[in-house]
Formats: sequence, structure tokens, C-alpha cells
Amino acid sequence: MQAGVAFALSFIPAAVSLAFVLFSYHEASDMKLLASLGGSGFRMAIALGGGYFLTSTQPQSFDMGFWYWLLAFYMGLLGFEIALVVRQQPEAPAAASGNSVGTKSVVQS
Repeated sequence: MQAGVAFALSFIPAAVSLAFVLFSYHEASDMKLLASLGGSGFRMAIALGGGYFLTSTQPQSFDMGFWYWLLAFYMGLLGFEIALVVRQQPEAPAAASGNSVGTKSVVQS
């Protein structure tokens, strides 16, 4: 039971924040920042807040093992979400033109 509840507390906010981040990639750049930061805060608040609520109201059912399950699912889903978001990023204009970041083009005359 602890593993299922920990998965639900981790998966539901991760799915919502991933949908918000992927939706925002078609919007302005300030929306991308809001989606990234807001999604992280939303996910953390739901997972940690829900975990704290359950362990404080039902300590006989949700002990320290529950926190380990929550940590494992949270970190696993966070890594999965980061991998998906990085793969969805559009290619940078500098990389498309052949210039790499940090190098200068020298024009000889």
C-alpha cells in the first residue's frame, strides 16, 4: 500500500507538470521559465505535502519506509521527465548555423 500511495503522490503532479512544460514550448520564452520553475514547485509541494500529511495523520500506516518509496519514485520520475523535456527542446539557432557557443567567427579581409 505504501508503494502505491507514494507512486500516486509522485506520478500525478509529475504528469501535470510535464504536460504544462510541453505545452509551454510553443509559447514565449518567459512562459517556458514559468513552466519549468512552477512545475518543479508544484510537483514538490504535492509530493512532500501529501507525504507529510499522510505520515502525520496516519503514522501507523505510513512510516519511514513510505518516505523511501516516495523518494525513489520522485527521483525516478523527475529523471524521466528531464530526459523527455531535453529531447523536446528545439534546436538552438547558433547550432543550426554551424557556430558553436563560445567561439567567435573571424572574418578576414
